[in-house]
Amino acid sequence: MSRIGFQLYPTLSTVFDLLRWKHFLEIVLSFHSSSLRTESDRLIFKGFPNSPFLIHDGFYFREFSLPDTPVAKCLVSLLIHFANSVFPSRVFHLSDSKYTPDEISKVYSDYISEQARQTGLSDSIVNFAPTSSRHCGYCTDTIHPAAAIICKGCNRRAYCSRSCQEVDNTDLGQNHSRWCSASNSEEDIDWEIVPVPNKGLGVIAKKFIAKSTRIMIDPIRDIIFPAVRDLCPIGSTILEKDRLNSFGSCGGSSSMLFVRVARMNHDCDSNASQGLEQGTRVMVVVSNRDILPGEEICINYTNYNGRSGPRSVSDARETLKSKWDIVCSPDTCACARMADMLDQCRHIDQEISEMVKERNPSSDALDKVDSLLQLLDTANATWTWKQHTYWMGFKIAIMRPETLGRAFKYGERAKEIHGRIFHPESDRTKEIEFTIQNPKSHKCFLIKVAAQSA
Repeated sequence: MSRIGFQLYPTLSTVFDLLRWKHFLEIVLSFHSSSLRTESDRLIFKGFPNSPFLIHDGFYFREFSLPDTPVAKCLVSLLIHFANSVFPSRVFHLSDSKYTPDEISKVYSDYISEQARQTGLSDSIVNFAPTSSRHCGYCTDTIHPAAAIICKGCNRRAYCSRSCQEVDNTDLGQNHSRWCSASNSEEDIDWEIVPVPNKGLGVIAKKFIAKSTRIMIDPIRDIIFPAVRDLCPIGSTILEKDRLNSFGSCGGSSSMLFVRVARMNHDCDSNASQGLEQGTRVMVVVSNRDILPGEEICINYTNYNGRSGPRSVSDARETLKSKWDIVCSPDTCACARMADMLDQCRHIDQEISEMVKERNPSSDALDKVDSLLQLLDTANATWTWKQHTYWMGFKIAIMRPETLGRAFKYGERAKEIHGRIFHPESDRTKEIEFTIQNPKSHKCFLIKVAAQSA
């Protein structure tokens, strides 16, 4: 047996080309394993732990043992030729006596450090090394990680082609160029769609997902979108798939269908909630509480714990039964346990809304706001309801000079939550920020003082 290996020196900007190289070698060796009789079914990778800019599993370094035969030598020659064509002037052969392993390690470490210094990059640029299949961020097709095109902005979102990436950067897709710099979870990295016992497919967390994290940003799809064919019910018509998976109608003309959100299963006490971002075509799913690795991520299909959800448990159960054939047990249903609390929330919410509408808050109006916020948290209400309540608190508090301080606290909290759920630079977030900074622009500002002065 002979030891054959070589060292690759790609620039940091082509780290994902190196991933493709890694898988290319694995595939070639697997195809020729019978003739090459390799000692191992995989390549032997070694890293240099002293350098902070190296990927930890060290697959920059290639070394494998092959029988000393003409076939093996021919294959290795082809691999080396391919390496030189992809990474010209950056291939070092271990068999070359003028380079010792220590010298190679030092040259490589110095090279990476210099590249990082010149470009301002850190080790985060090479922190992601996919080991399983990816899914295209636009068409949702499965991609071998070696063939995936990774967004260079976030180094997370994957595509099967440049055309899918281009479309996804527009309003026809996620408009990823807008979301790229925001903090978002991503499929196959933070969560995945896999079979769930007794439920079919579901969304499972791959990593710890903290409370109030954006899990999905899923664009509206027309029913003719190819991925809709894969939705449940299996073997049904497109219209039946649309009826089962849609969230209603959009402008009365097309369904609000989201092919990734549609994979989420229902839970009355869901650990995530969904909301349609105002003025865009995306549904955003946000975690209601901390979600552990391996835990299923669920939403409440009826939005019963939302401000605009069904007013009664019976209505929620009827919707679940008629549309999704989901039957909740009265003894275990979280909606039943929270029914009285949510009824109380809706009653207080209506009182607060009337005060804002009439511009006539009672002396205990802000106490009602605080009480509602506490109840909403206990009842696992949606983030959009909590954000709305904070904004109502702001509107009430700016009506009186003595409560202006509390108004800004409510307003800042409303802006923070809205920016966590939806885009931090959205028009609505900017509108909230402008109103907080310029309270006089709001019709509720010191309304009592103005009325008394008139």
